Amino acid sequence: MRHLSKLGDRGAAAAELAMVMPAVVVILAAIIATALATVQLVRSATLASGLARSAAVGETAAELDRIVENSGLDAQISVETHGETACVTVKTRMLDSILSGVSLSPVTVCSLNVGA
Repeated sequence: MRHLSKLGDRGAAAAELAMVMPAVVVILAAIIATALATVQLVRSATLASGLARSAAVGETAAELDRIVENSGLDAQISVETHGETACVTVKTRMLDSILSGVSLSPVTVCSLNVGA
């Protein structure tokens, strides 16, 4: 009888692994996608901050567009100036990842030109 019970357990670990592996892969993909989106948002905020500072000191729209092109982000910007304050909104989409094409929340940063 003991011999039969040992044979009955054979392959149970492989079957359990096969049941759990899809869930592990999905969870891992979600963690990676979240990390990529977070990095993209930080890059967007950094870009918006630099653009706001540049706009506040009077950089031209062409110069701001050049900065966006050099950033490597698929970004659209809008600039609003109010006196010495410039506000820049950056909208980006994910590129080259499992979230390719997904739009992220816009980031808005304002800067004051205090050196004028």
